[in-house]
Amino acid sequence: MQVDRCTSGNNCIVIVQVLSFFTLIPLLNSYRKYGKLRVLYVTSNVLGIRVANLLYRTSILSCKACQIPREEIYPIDSSCNKAHINKTETYNELSELQQTIFNLINKTIKNVDAYYRKLLVANIIKRCNDDFRNHEQQRLMNYAHRMLENNKNNVVVILRPLLVRGYKRMAEREQDWLDDGVVYQFTFSKNILVALARALYRVIVSMMPSRPGSICYPDHKSVGVEALWGLDESKQNDFFWWNHSDIHCSRLMYLFDRNDYQPTLDIVSRVDKQGFTPIAMNRHALGEFPEIYFRKRVSLVRIAQMISTLLRMLVLSLLSDTLSRDILFVLMIEIVSSLKLEKQYQALGLTALWHHRESGPDYLSAAMHLAGGIRVGTHWSCADSPNTSNMRTPHVFFLWGSHEAKICMGSGSVSQQLIIAGCAISEINLGTMPSDSTLTKSASVRDKGAETVLVLFDSSATVTNFYRFFLQWVLDDSRVGILIKPKKSDLSMKYSELDDLFSSASATGRMHILEESIWPGNAAKIGDFCVGIGTISAVAVSALAGARTIYLDYAKLDHNPVTKPYSTLASLGPNRCVFYDHETLQSSVLQYLDDPLSNPYLGDATPVLDQFDPFRDGKARQRIGEYIECYLNSIDKGKSRDHAIKCAAINYAEKWGEDKVVQGL
Repeated sequence: MQVDRCTSGNNCIVIVQVLSFFTLIPLLNSYRKYGKLRVLYVTSNVLGIRVANLLYRTSILSCKACQIPREEIYPIDSSCNKAHINKTETYNELSELQQTIFNLINKTIKNVDAYYRKLLVANIIKRCNDDFRNHEQQRLMNYAHRMLENNKNNVVVILRPLLVRGYKRMAEREQDWLDDGVVYQFTFSKNILVALARALYRVIVSMMPSRPGSICYPDHKSVGVEALWGLDESKQNDFFWWNHSDIHCSRLMYLFDRNDYQPTLDIVSRVDKQGFTPIAMNRHALGEFPEIYFRKRVSLVRIAQMISTLLRMLVLSLLSDTLSRDILFVLMIEIVSSLKLEKQYQALGLTALWHHRESGPDYLSAAMHLAGGIRVGTHWSCADSPNTSNMRTPHVFFLWGSHEAKICMGSGSVSQQLIIAGCAISEINLGTMPSDSTLTKSASVRDKGAETVLVLFDSSATVTNFYRFFLQWVLDDSRVGILIKPKKSDLSMKYSELDDLFSSASATGRMHILEESIWPGNAAKIGDFCVGIGTISAVAVSALAGARTIYLDYAKLDHNPVTKPYSTLASLGPNRCVFYDHETLQSSVLQYLDDPLSNPYLGDATPVLDQFDPFRDGKARQRIGEYIECYLNSIDKGKSRDHAIKCAAINYAEKWGEDKVVQGL
């Protein structure tokens, strides 16, 4: 990447993946070789910014360090979008590490069962994926090459070392990068002593004195439910499945473990009224009731076992190659992550845990498994293709339909049971009515002459091209109106460059922005077509709600062999529910507006709805509740954990069909 050009009058461009204190040395080396620098970075921390500002004040940098706009590295609303393809390719690449990880686990961890071993493998793969950031380093290299083509400057790329290196594909890629002059900055996380210290710190924390709290805990096996949405049955709530079961309220514990939902006087009063037991699981979730904080000291025997395992890993790492050593560092952190929770769950007598978290390293399932119980979960979004986020790890995981089941199986899910129950989250929210404000905006658009109304679902990423096109369309064609259902409410700040377009479109009366909290299925029903971008979640639940849906697939997922088998909407054929660009979509909508018979199935996903939810009967919550109740009944009869979930699965299959138990029957 570095080119020895004469740089007189030019600044060397330095592209930094993570701007930190440790970027200082590579920056000084680049300055010594090339002279003044211009720094562009992806992410940074406080020390990194201070270092950059210091170098600017000392004239080593020609200007202050600038952050690279995310859309330049992660384009979403253009044909350059390869996000889902990259995620699947990353999963496929990391999957090659599974056998190596499994062998190291077998060498170092004794007396654990097959599920726990598979769970550890999955969690390490997930940690590596989070570290990978969807091939961010390769994206930066591509970005640097573009900079090199468009400028006469030298270009230096400073990357942070990945968690796990040394396997074939990574080694080949790194060799190419090093040949291009890439620099790796130092990081503490790659140091064996630091990895061991982090692991030992967590062990020490788990030895802190117990905090029993002042709550009377039930003496029978209980179900823990994470506190997140609240208790209001009229909307999305944490006990949506329990309301459709006969499990006694005294068996439920409401677990507070978040900063953003605290046990206030009002909330705890409602919990008490329902008959649940409130528990604060950590010091950050005490709210107004520190007395409900519960912590149990881990036994010295368990501590001794853990330290023995860590020492085995340490010795083995000293004798291993780079790849095995890196994996062992991650494994050290992984096995201690669940230590404290394991003891808490065990002491609380939890035999099942319902937790909302659906992706990322799953220390919750590890803790519940070691405590003798199970974790149960479902997903809140609809997947596009296999990746580590869809590698399901709870003991029992409920899926919407066969579309999700196919992706979860393709993602190497380790859940003991994968069960199709239908889209519970859609059932919960479709019962809520749109606000008066939303209905007023919808009527207003039509009153201003709009003959067709498009409901737009945006992405959490920046999608400037997406908005520019549709806003301009409203200005150019008085027959078209749009209602925007944003992911977040900060549109004016996020798209300041489009202020004039937003203002002009709004002035027509045919463009309104809806509340971000409205359920996509409800928003879709007040328009003629809904248009989604990024993921298919919003268009999938809109299709289940009976709306005509369109997905803008800039990446052409059904054209790529890696993702084509999972392109359910695209299987309906061209110019129906999936479009690859704005112009073709616009042409099809306008043709339909002129003559609906020209393309009567535009946006109609009816033939594939069974793949997203084969039931669509409003009973997904009931099915989940019945399963958990059946499991508890078996536990109450003295059955083992594995026998209990087997009985629950058999009961489920007999009532709802064997094909609905995808894995674990």
